[in-house]
Amino acid sequence: MNIELSKQEYRRLLDILYLGQWMLSAHDNEDDPDKAAYDALIQKLYSHAAKFDCDPFIEHSEELDEFWPTRLYEDTSGVFEHVDNYNEETFWDELAHRLAQRDVNNALEQQGKTREDLGMEAYITLVTEFEEGYLDIFERYGLERVEV
Repeated sequence: MNIELSKQEYRRLLDILYLGQWMLSAHDNEDDPDKAAYDALIQKLYSHAAKFDCDPFIEHSEELDEFWPTRLYEDTSGVFEHVDNYNEETFWDELAHRLAQRDVNNALEQQGKTREDLGMEAYITLVTEFEEGYLDIFERYGLERVEV
């Protein structure tokens, strides 16, 4: 199969590849059997950088026979802005979700009940209500009102 890409499309593909590799490697899980296959595909796609005039953004290590994004790419691509935005939103969503689950589970425990007693749909609805409350607080006050 052949896929034709413009130079601009390839340049955008570099961003997607970088972000995908970052997601796979940020909290490196060496036990992931798919990681090697993903890395091989990324290497294959990086190897075409020169054909798309993107060689200033991808360098080749002769010693390792691997391709890597250059410092120029990292400094000018804007990918870290995407990472920062993702991390920021994920932090608040995950914090709200975990606190909501904790609160619902504690309330159920105090009543001598379990999730199963409540039913999954009702449990999810209740957790979602708590999440929305936390997200509202976080939006207004950030971490100012979070206590441990």
